[in-house]
Amino acid sequence: MSRKISVIMVTYNSSHVVVDSLAPIAGHDDMEIVVLDNASTDDTCSVVSTRFPEMTLLRGDTNMGFARGVNTAVRSARGDVLVLLNPDAVISADGIRKLADRVLDTGAVVAPVVQHPQGLLAVGSSGRFPTTWRMFTHYSGLSRIRRVPAFAGHYTLLSQMPSRTVLDVDWVSGGCLAVARPQWNQLSGLSERWFMYAEDVDFCWRVSNTGGRCVVDTGVAATHLVGGSDGTPSRTPNSQWILNLYDFAALRILSGRASSVRWGVVVAAGLALRAQIFRVQALLDRAHREPRVRAAAAFDAHARAVLRRALTIARGKDEKGAQT
Repeated sequence: MSRKISVIMVTYNSSHVVVDSLAPIAGHDDMEIVVLDNASTDDTCSVVSTRFPEMTLLRGDTNMGFARGVNTAVRSARGDVLVLLNPDAVISADGIRKLADRVLDTGAVVAPVVQHPQGLLAVGSSGRFPTTWRMFTHYSGLSRIRRVPAFAGHYTLLSQMPSRTVLDVDWVSGGCLAVARPQWNQLSGLSERWFMYAEDVDFCWRVSNTGGRCVVDTGVAATHLVGGSDGTPSRTPNSQWILNLYDFAALRILSGRASSVRWGVVVAAGLALRAQIFRVQALLDRAHREPRVRAAAAFDAHARAVLRRALTIARGKDEKGAQT
């Protein structure tokens, strides 16, 4: 096949995971791999250049963030289909080809089913746009009721994904997605409003608003260690993912300060509820106590961060969230 696939990867202190991600897709003539390193302080660059000399390695002078890094790397790529791949995501070369074929067949933005090997996450990296209702149905558990579209939550549940078919969704994760270059160019790539997180949901929002589709090809699987691509210790809760989603919702979906505050209160309550559920599970399942205790602490931290943002918006002091 004459078309070339360009796999785009942005790394930052990723030496502990990047080989596992790149090895399955290395050495294929129909793929080029472009790796942009965001000024890592570990040996990511030397690992990539030594193990995979045939790949294009771009070395950033500073950590420019995920979206800007991807946009920069794409400008050096030549493929008809672009595949964004996190350094902590693992997919086979055949899986990437299937995603690219689906892009060319359907014109959609396509992602695989993303599985999380830690075992604590039962959600897929896709779903519905984060309206207040979709966030409520997710955190309240209503989204677990099958065959009721109105109850579908912000995240697709892995247990409800059909097999060997295409599932239409509002958004897919930038951890692994494929898109045709003309569509990417039409939308000018990822928004650089956020340093990291939310840019994939925003990209899919713009795809939808220009008449496009986002789908999950449930016949293709990838694995993703959430948080392993940002260079932060896994035991340190990082709430930026939900704060940036909050900002996205305020920017694209919510109307006015009251609506933004309501979203924050609903999500903070849902995150706090999840923390309590993990604590109960830790008491009941002593064999897996430690990861659940850590998860409870992380969800508590996320809940407090969202509530603080909601209170700031309520006081009219958060220009980024309330006035955009």
